[in-house]
Amino acid sequence: MAISGPPCPLCGSAAKLRFAATSRHKMGATAEFACTNVHAGDHGPVFWCENCQLGFSLPPDSDRLLTLYEDVHDPSYLTEADHRRQHAESIIRTIERWRKPGRLLEIGSQVGLLLHAAEQRGWEAVGIEPSRWAVETGRSQLGVKLTQGSLETSEFAQGSFDCIVMVDVLEHLIDPLAALRRCHPWLAQGGILALSTINMDTLVARILGTRWPGFMDMHLTYFTTRSLREFLQRSSFEWITDRPDARSFSLGYFGGRLANSGTLLRAIGTLGSVPLLRNLRITLPTRDLLLVLARPV
Repeated sequence: MAISGPPCPLCGSAAKLRFAATSRHKMGATAEFACTNVHAGDHGPVFWCENCQLGFSLPPDSDRLLTLYEDVHDPSYLTEADHRRQHAESIIRTIERWRKPGRLLEIGSQVGLLLHAAEQRGWEAVGIEPSRWAVETGRSQLGVKLTQGSLETSEFAQGSFDCIVMVDVLEHLIDPLAALRRCHPWLAQGGILALSTINMDTLVARILGTRWPGFMDMHLTYFTTRSLREFLQRSSFEWITDRPDARSFSLGYFGGRLANSGTLLRAIGTLGSVPLLRNLRITLPTRDLLLVLARPV
């Protein structure tokens, strides 16, 4: 029998427990909020709203959450810098099919690899990022324009940007709807919102169930295409297009990330420890990560 849960953060309907908690490690450590943490597949209770097809976890205290992200120190992120840079370039090229280079804001920039790629293609790019380590690293190593802060604490004039980018950000926020509404006026007329986020309405997610790698303690919202469309509509954005946001990494990196994602994925991941295979480039072209372009209406 399904256990009743809290109200859906999108529509307010009564949600039900979809997956019980699987986390076995101590919560609250800064390392759990690093991009390269190895606890994919470990998560707290995941609730499900049948009405709007949205999955979600209970949010922590907002001040505590921001402090954890501010303190993140993640040098392992740079070991896959070439692959991450190529991914950033692919996003910029997709944006440029709909908008020529102009003023770009990236929310949640990490060290700024996308900002750097955008600048090289003629964009005037700035970013905001909560991690002090990431901001200092991006400024010193890439020379990008990064400000330490968050979407919730940032202020920009109406129409400041031609494009706003959020990659792997929306699922981390306590209130995605408020976040989208907050950045809406920052876009100029004809501007583009580009966001990449997890999509739990996929064959892979259904097969893996509670051990789907998208389920993580630091993820608070688990979108489907239907619920993401609803978020955008309620924040006055029009969906333009979407595509799978395939990521390419070394097999060694994937191996570490899949340690808690079920027997099959763990078996695949162990291949990453084989010296001859460790640096093999692997691409996962599923829709578990979705890149969506939208525009303000």
